[in-house]
Amino acid sequence: MALVQAAVRYAAAQGARIVEAYPRAGAARAEDASVYFGTEPLFRRAGFRVARPPLPGLPRNWQPRLAMRIETAAAAKR
Repeated sequence: MALVQAAVRYAAAQGARIVEAYPRAGAARAEDASVYFGTEPLFRRAGFRVARPPLPGLPRNWQPRLAMRIETAAAAKR
């Protein structure tokens, strides 16, 4: 989670108002190779909120992912 928080701080320092991520949906245990882009619970703990649920009708071998967003401190100041 420290890396996610650092990335949000960096984006805010560069003037970003919103940071968006596309983690693996759900909290089910998965193999390490399937979660290199992060998991929904990890991003929730970092303060992200769901912006778009997983897309319907994905092929069976695709990992369901969702879009999550967080407003940065820069956005709160504007």
